[in-house]
Amino acid sequence: MSFAFDFLVFKLNCWRQAAKSIVNECNRDVTPTIGYPLKMGRSKHNKPKSHSHPPSDPKVNFPDADGWTPLMNACARESLQSVQNLIAAGADVNKADADGFGPMMSACVEGRTDVVLFLIAHGAKVDALDAVGRTPLMWAVTKGDFDKTAKALISAGADINRRDTNGFTPLMRAALMNHVRCFDLLLRSGADTAPVNAHWQKTALEMAIERGSDELRKLAGSVRSEQGRR
Repeated sequence: MSFAFDFLVFKLNCWRQAAKSIVNECNRDVTPTIGYPLKMGRSKHNKPKSHSHPPSDPKVNFPDADGWTPLMNACARESLQSVQNLIAAGADVNKADADGFGPMMSACVEGRTDVVLFLIAHGAKVDALDAVGRTPLMWAVTKGDFDKTAKALISAGADINRRDTNGFTPLMRAALMNHVRCFDLLLRSGADTAPVNAHWQKTALEMAIERGSDELRKLAGSVRSEQGRR
């Protein structure tokens, strides 16, 4: 049992070191294949305890050593009830860490649509920006094929054509991550296929056709063919 636990800790530490390297690389971010804050890399077997703060508890917005507030932790790993309790106690739905990564983003990287909807209903900014210009929508379509989460954001007015500081749109990110459902959702929601990424010198459709799965290439190819007939 001890050996198994030690091995798990060893693997987790290796993963965290790799994630830290990826996060450092994201400052250059030449592709959207990037990690997210190291805090998110912890094992689900080490979930934080549920937060239960009394109303107006001044500690409810205090960040931990990683810069994460209790609400950010809850949005990533805890129950919706924990999120509700924290907000009822005065948690700031838009308070982010030093890199601009906040509660909405921590929910989006896990595809937690119920939490995202609750945050939106309580004033969370759907187009909040992190240090390299990524929005919650960008995180949702990058970290997983979270089309339901992305749809909730789009329905709330998220900018589907916004570019981050490296010129990637949500559609480009979905293409490069081979997230077919999100790619299709963005297209159906009116995402602009014309922008060209300055580094890659390609559009989202070109990225999908050159790097995607058969399903993604077929989808992107049909859109391009339709555009050619107009």
